[in-house]
Amino acid sequence: SEFESRFSKKFGNSFGIMFQHGRSGLYAFFKCLGIENSEIICPAYTCVVVPHAVLLSGNIPVFVDCEAGSPNMSIDEIQNSISENTRAIIVTHLFGYPMDVVKIKQVVEEAEKKYKHKIYIIQDVAHSFGAKWNEELVTKFGDISLFGLNISKAITTVFGGMITCNEKSIADKLRSYRDENFKKKGFFQKTSRLIYLK
Repeated sequence: SEFESRFSKKFGNSFGIMFQHGRSGLYAFFKCLGIENSEIICPAYTCVVVPHAVLLSGNIPVFVDCEAGSPNMSIDEIQNSISENTRAIIVTHLFGYPMDVVKIKQVVEEAEKKYKHKIYIIQDVAHSFGAKWNEELVTKFGDISLFGLNISKAITTVFGGMITCNEKSIADKLRSYRDENFKKKGFFQKTSRLIYLK
């Protein structure tokens, strides 16, 4: 709990919820908020675990291609891809390059007015710890931020992931879902991970 608290504050958020993997946190987010049979916009250029978590949660990934000259999604294509079935956008900031989070927020707000329902903004910063847009951490924008903490990341717990957010109700739901639905590691799994480290 101390790690969750210090980690979330480091990235400008109020709450942190640790998971076995980043993908587990993403899956839990959709499940605990009851988001099912909906379209989730995500980058075509991303790790396979992102659309995998979307599919496992009972949703449909909608892929958006990169902006010309950038590894990140085209904001124009995000706008064109939003439909009445869209419930979330996974805004992935690849290789330390931030997306224009202000423009994305404007696009989402316009879509929410048009379709009259909430569209969640998920900041995927697994490859962009501390990325800023106009001197503001991208993790301050949107509903949640998603971090991977595996051995290749800037901050690592070797395995694991973290979701940070500012809304207590979301944090409480995520923590409850995690504690009720994810199994604790048994002796064999703990031992095999120690061997892996050596």
